[in-house]
Amino acid sequence: MKECEHFQKKGYFRSFKAALRGLIIILKTQINARLILIIAFFVIGTGIFLGISQLEMLIVLLTIGLVFIAEIFNTMVEETINLITEEYHTKVKLLKDMAAAAVWVACMISLVVGYFVFLRRFFS
Repeated sequence: MKECEHFQKKGYFRSFKAALRGLIIILKTQINARLILIIAFFVIGTGIFLGISQLEMLIVLLTIGLVFIAEIFNTMVEETINLITEEYHTKVKLLKDMAAAAVWVACMISLVVGYFVFLRRFFS
């Protein structure tokens, strides 16, 4: 039984290491991911400075995560398609545009959250 637990722990460590490696690759190769991270630190810092509530901070963090995850999936779609074909094809463009649209929708949601959490504080 103990040997099985050892292999499970090793598997979890390997999975964590692979995920961390993927995150580093995204941050090294994708300027938009780095921009999201910079904006995230600024937004979190602003939230701390303004003393937003724990619930508001949680919503802000979840929204940042949504945008970042959308960017990761967008990159995955683009890279997968690039592995399959380098040629221009209208369906390929459509798939890439839809993946980019997911990031855009997440960004629009983040703007709405930002309005309710931050902007109204500046104008009240």
